[in-house]
Amino acid sequence: MVSLRILRRTHELQQKLLSPASNPISIFYTLFSLKTLSSYTHYDDPYSTTTITTATSTTSTSSSSQSQSLVRTICALVCQSYSPQTHLRSSPPKLNLDLNADSLTNEQAISVVASLAEEAGSMVALSFFYWAIGFPKFRYFMRLYIFCAMSLFGNGNLERAHEVVHCMVRNFAEIERLKEAADMVFEMQNQGLMLSTRTLNCVLGIACDLGLVEYAENLFEEMCVRGVSPDSLSYKSMVVGYCRNRRVLEVDRWLSKMLERGFVLDNVTFTLIISLFCEKSLVSRASWCFDKMIRMGVKPNLINFTSLIHGLCQRGSIKQAFEMLEEMVRKGWKPNVYTHTALIDGLCKKGWTERAFRLFLKLVRSDNYKPNVHTYTAMIRGYCEEDKMSRAEMLLSRMKEQGLIPNTNTYTTLVSGHCKAGNFDRAYELMDIMGKEGFAPNICTYNAVFDSLCKKGRVQEAYKLIKKGFRRGLEADRVTYTIFISEHCKRGDINGALVFFNKMLKVGLQPDMHSYTTLIAAFCRQKKMKESEKFFELSVRLGSIPTKETYTSMICGYCRDENIALAVKFFRRMGDHGCAPDSFTYGALISGLCKEEKLEEARRLYDTMMDKGLSPCEVTRLTLAYKYCKKDDSAAAMVLLERLEKKLWIRTVNTLVRKLCSEKKVGIAALFFHKLVDKDQNVDRVTLAAFKTACYESNKCQCHDCLQKGSSLYVNFIVSPSDPLEADYQMARSALDETSLSGAFVRTASVFRNFISRDPNSQFPAEPGRYHLYISYACPWASRCLAYLKIKGLEKAISFTSVKPIWERTKESDEHMGWVFPASDTELAGAEPDPLNGAKSIRELYELASTNYTGKYTVPVLWDKRLKTIVSNESAEIIRMFNTEFNDIAENAALDLYPPHLQSQIDQTNEWIYNKINNGVYKCGFARKQEPYDEAVKQLYEALDKCEEILSKQRYLCGNTLSEADIRLFVTIIRFDEVYAVHFKCNKKLLREYPNLFNYTKEIFQVPGMSSTVNIDHIKRHYYGSHPSINPFGIIPSGPDIDFSSPHDRDSSFVGPSVLCHYVKLLIANLKECVIRFYAKALIDSFLHYRTGSEPLPTPPGTPRTPGTPPDPGSSAGTPPREPDPAQSACGNPSTRFAADRISSSPVASLQASSVFSFVFLCCVLSCGLRCENRALMCEFCCGLSSSIDLVGYLMGRIFI
Repeated sequence: MVSLRILRRTHELQQKLLSPASNPISIFYTLFSLKTLSSYTHYDDPYSTTTITTATSTTSTSSSSQSQSLVRTICALVCQSYSPQTHLRSSPPKLNLDLNADSLTNEQAISVVASLAEEAGSMVALSFFYWAIGFPKFRYFMRLYIFCAMSLFGNGNLERAHEVVHCMVRNFAEIERLKEAADMVFEMQNQGLMLSTRTLNCVLGIACDLGLVEYAENLFEEMCVRGVSPDSLSYKSMVVGYCRNRRVLEVDRWLSKMLERGFVLDNVTFTLIISLFCEKSLVSRASWCFDKMIRMGVKPNLINFTSLIHGLCQRGSIKQAFEMLEEMVRKGWKPNVYTHTALIDGLCKKGWTERAFRLFLKLVRSDNYKPNVHTYTAMIRGYCEEDKMSRAEMLLSRMKEQGLIPNTNTYTTLVSGHCKAGNFDRAYELMDIMGKEGFAPNICTYNAVFDSLCKKGRVQEAYKLIKKGFRRGLEADRVTYTIFISEHCKRGDINGALVFFNKMLKVGLQPDMHSYTTLIAAFCRQKKMKESEKFFELSVRLGSIPTKETYTSMICGYCRDENIALAVKFFRRMGDHGCAPDSFTYGALISGLCKEEKLEEARRLYDTMMDKGLSPCEVTRLTLAYKYCKKDDSAAAMVLLERLEKKLWIRTVNTLVRKLCSEKKVGIAALFFHKLVDKDQNVDRVTLAAFKTACYESNKCQCHDCLQKGSSLYVNFIVSPSDPLEADYQMARSALDETSLSGAFVRTASVFRNFISRDPNSQFPAEPGRYHLYISYACPWASRCLAYLKIKGLEKAISFTSVKPIWERTKESDEHMGWVFPASDTELAGAEPDPLNGAKSIRELYELASTNYTGKYTVPVLWDKRLKTIVSNESAEIIRMFNTEFNDIAENAALDLYPPHLQSQIDQTNEWIYNKINNGVYKCGFARKQEPYDEAVKQLYEALDKCEEILSKQRYLCGNTLSEADIRLFVTIIRFDEVYAVHFKCNKKLLREYPNLFNYTKEIFQVPGMSSTVNIDHIKRHYYGSHPSINPFGIIPSGPDIDFSSPHDRDSSFVGPSVLCHYVKLLIANLKECVIRFYAKALIDSFLHYRTGSEPLPTPPGTPRTPGTPPDPGSSAGTPPREPDPAQSACGNPSTRFAADRISSSPVASLQASSVFSFVFLCCVLSCGLRCENRALMCEFCCGLSSSIDLVGYLMGRIFI
């Protein structure tokens, strides 16, 4: 029995406890101090039924009695449900109560727990507690947890009390009230419930699972202060938590702490850490962890090895990855499909797709593992990176044949590849296919197209596309925002970029290092180094690891800002983040040091770079060598360049000689020119001309002694110092002043030879709106620059202005005649005033760019609006810049007129086209003697005949695709009948008398954009009006009026893909060896002997008639098959489908001995040979077509998959 006073005090505390404003822990502690828990929960006490005289007391007593009765009933039910399961009392049993939880109030539930704990024991109370929290009504009622825990604690059952605390933390974390639950845990400790390491680990684990790693770290420190000793699981929770948040610096810090205290990690945690380090390109640190794991006695498993191999492949350390593979095999582990996939992906990223494909085939032939979706996707990505889209598409087909279902990532990879190649129609088609197959394009797919459209300059289309994705419910991710930021930075709109950066933060996306680097580079370009530093430090503080691109941007910025000390400081900091400087980083710092005239430091850096096996870019090696030459230390420049390979040395010295000649440093130029002649007898003609020009201008004609007497260079170079041409050279009046003493025409070299680069840190970066092209429609050299600008889609990025066609006096003070601007837009159609500098002539532009310029004032002129100078006046180099360096902003970036596989052929074609046709007509027109004229005419028509022969066999000069050589030829032959035949005395044969050449000219004229570069009125006005020595009275002939827009027959001159596919069908349909040999002979006769289809191929009896064969009387045969869709297969075979793609990539395929036709033939023979099981036949034809040797390996792999 207890006293009434204690009971009333207990009742008061109970009412306070049930109040929302109460502190339950403090009150509960008072309850325990009063030791009246039994009175609080014992409802048989006689004092509890004492009659109160007031009405209110009576009502309260009645209600309390009903509640007590319900509590007693529930306690009885609990005990009854619990009793049969006494054998399970080691853990609380699950109660089966026939009770409606809604009929029980929160306070009554607390009373039941307290009563059961006091009377029936902790396990019974705990079983009811677990029953109660199964209902949401009690699950998130915190006082229930507190009463239960403290009741158990009061009974001395500390373990069960902690169990309730853990349950409270887990359940409240579900409703994002973890911090509230953790605060209650600490408060309960204040009231006497001691915390344990297990409780610490529970709270830490849940916090880290929720991503609250900073809060978890605070809890860790707080519990340590409260006397809780963390164990290995505590540290592991922190390491794993930061791993999942990709916070590599914190992972490294906690890992170090853990290892210092002697704790051991398991395989799973080591795998997480190694994967994270590899992902962040910290492969050295990952390797250290791997070695540490072995030293700690933890045996690495297949996953550990594969993770490290994957990291090495991501870094590009393929050799180390294969060494690790060998180590794995020595340890008894067999590589699985994931190991192979990592290696294949690494090889593809390195550009070694053929090696990757061989490994892919090995996996295909394996009995244990087969390629999965990720393997195929990695291989497809490799082919996409190399722009081998037909092979990528073939793998997609093969993948489906194997029963594998391409995922969204596979399709996204293909979409991205087609976008990079400029084939957006196919990309959109694949996105539609994704939707039909149940793989809706995700934000990654849209990002791939969005990014490519922006890089191609199709910004409006890109914005429409991404908005379409947003309307379909997609949300912008980090990559999307980074693309927006990059696009604004590219346009110089940093404020717009910052708007998207802040939006990204607002929606809860953490920018990655690429986002920061984009902004940092933009600030650096504008010399806003304070802002760059701020974003750099912010990125590091938030856990991002600066990349070498980040450091290179900072170094370039400081060099531009002439703060070389900080540039050096950042260069030295790179090692702190595991970044190894590349040739661009070294080049940026070397250029900065050269600007500060710190040549010795620059030289040391250069040597260090070379010692590390890095190849300096052309700008770096040229800058340093030129600086030494300016200081008259040519010996140091010589030693500097001697470490280069011969090819690089020749290229650099060529450029250096031109630069020195333009600076009038003829003496030093002669030293390098002498060395150049020793190493390369075929000296670049531009370098030779520049050197000759510099010698003339400097009155140092004796410099020809540096040339070997008797050589062709010597013969072409020797000019008497008394040459009357020399006196008038500086004020050349016309092209006649480029005539030598022998009477032959010798063109003067261009002087301004700077280069625009895609590198945003270069002196002349490819930026939209920065450059302006000055041209004349009359000048063929200027016209080819305009042609590139038009067909590459650069009109929005690079503006242009045309001068008047007829030369006029450029200054009143002398007799120079040259290109001038009209006074107004209406003076002459097609000519405009100078919109930038207000110049009256091209000459003024040259003098504005260089005050001591004394050369010729020619067009084209590529002008830099920002630096107010001439970038280049050499058309051959300008068109190369337009072809590649502006691809990020060109509308037709996919068009490559100088593709890598044709460069050698194009260069050879350009050489004879220039010498015999482009410059040949000038040699004819400006020859002063009969012998040079006769020789020039002979070479001209030999070259034209050669062009006619080539074009009778193929579509264009270098094959079946339009190339730079075609543009160079076109600008001359479009003028041939109109001007050169009469004005330059090239009348032996007209262009219209060459059927193939004439139709070829019309075809190129009809290429979109080309016709707008041809202004016949300007052409005729210029030639007939600007050369008084040839046409003294300036009379312009009235004809001929040639319609270059009329239809041409180039399409019908060649057999298209349909014929090839027709032969494929025939070969595959006939399995007999004799038939195969018959058709093979027919194909070889047609392809290898350049047959144009004029003669029908022989047809064996009983076989379908081939295209082009006249049908029999009364027969409907002979109709050529319908031209197939390039994306479809003519015969349903993937290998033939690949061949058809290759053939139809050009407008019309020509019949010639090329790898394309050999490839089609091989497809046929190999397919039929395989089906006939006639291996000897296969080998016979494979060996016979050696031109396809590069494709045989691919075919064999394709067939044996």
